[in-house]
Amino acid sequence: PRIVNCTNGELWLELDGSVKFKSHNPDSRLTSQVACEFDPKATCPSWDAMCDKVFQACDSPAEMIRHFHELFGYILQPDRHHAMSILLKGPGGNGKSTLADIVRCVMGRDAVLSTSIAELSKGANAHFTDSCQGKLMLLDDDFKKDALLPDDWIKKFSEAKSLSANPKFGRPYEFMARCTPVILTNFWPPTADLSEGILRRMMILETTHVLSVAEKDPMHVLQVKRHELPGVLNRLLQGLVRVLKRGQRFDVPAEAEESKRRWFKSSNATVRFVSEVAD
Repeated sequence: PRIVNCTNGELWLELDGSVKFKSHNPDSRLTSQVACEFDPKATCPSWDAMCDKVFQACDSPAEMIRHFHELFGYILQPDRHHAMSILLKGPGGNGKSTLADIVRCVMGRDAVLSTSIAELSKGANAHFTDSCQGKLMLLDDDFKKDALLPDDWIKKFSEAKSLSANPKFGRPYEFMARCTPVILTNFWPPTADLSEGILRRMMILETTHVLSVAEKDPMHVLQVKRHELPGVLNRLLQGLVRVLKRGQRFDVPAEAEESKRRWFKSSNATVRFVSEVAD
């Protein structure tokens, strides 16, 4: 079920986008809880101002902000009908880490696994998958330069898939992995996978504006974390509802699709060669 577990109850979302607020019920068997209560009247002016600053250099900032809320709103709930991974790319000092950090605060510590996804390409720890149990987001907020994107793990975690876990001092078991990969990077990460599958799964948000000293206001972050998390939750829920009303489809902005083409072209020497010859 598409359920968002809040501190004051459960939000049940139907496929038509309708929302029902219910009391907590252990039969729901939820493994995480967002770090705030649901308040349909809550607002988040400081969060909105931060989003405007981060995406201001985009061709259509409003469309990119809408798409951001829809992507991260989707991973709030455990249904994984749409296979996807998120790549948030931009120069250092552009605010992308702050936005991701606030989303992590909203989702709560039990829903997010923060780790270096690049390390997976070198061989995952034998007990790694056990730590993914019950998580909704697999976050790498600083992808290592020149590290190869672990395409096999990206594909596995981009949708609900049964995995085996080998916990320390415990018996192996099977579980349904639902932790959507979210990668923050200052450059285009290389990939060895040229398939349509990886291209279809990757959702890319690119920002190019570097925040000036005047634009960086630490009080905005404190204000959001202390007082506006219910408002940010509403922004993400509104994005999730829009996705459901479209039939669980994303309306990807044209510039996001163009960013995906640039990533795919620049991240692999073979694709780059073929593209240059064709031009």
